[in-house]
Amino acid sequence: MMIDTIYSFKTVFSIFMVSWLICSCAPAKLIDEVDKRKSTLVIRIRMSNPVSHKLTMFDEYGRYASTFVVWSGQYIKWNIQDSDIKSFTDIKKKAPVDSTITDSTKTIYFEKPAKLSGAKDWKGKVKETTVELEEEYFILWQDKNGVTHTYDPFIQVRPQ
Repeated sequence: MMIDTIYSFKTVFSIFMVSWLICSCAPAKLIDEVDKRKSTLVIRIRMSNPVSHKLTMFDEYGRYASTFVVWSGQYIKWNIQDSDIKSFTDIKKKAPVDSTITDSTKTIYFEKPAKLSGAKDWKGKVKETTVELEEEYFILWQDKNGVTHTYDPFIQVRPQ
């Protein structure tokens, strides 16, 4: 009887581990496929730190999003949920560090991010592309006391 119980436990444990591995690896790929079909990727700003100037950002699935992937042609909406943020004042491409790069006007955006009417949220549209793109950008934001801060996240654009 004891051997059957141990064998049953091992079987149940093995099934559990295989299920856990499948579930922990598959969702990112499944989420990416769902995101690919969505017209808007929502990035939620849940916390701000006026000392470090950082914003804590998550995507719709609770994944940390200081670096995030967006699909070619999608909109990005920055949803400000932190009451300590008074407003964003700008979202734009970070100037290149390499002085030999002269075209700092090239950007991933088809529609430059702008403040939505009647809200603290911002929205922009990523341009259509057939190659993967990456962009460092910065968010200028004001805390509840009106002090301006800069945060530098990163966006990766994948072709459809």
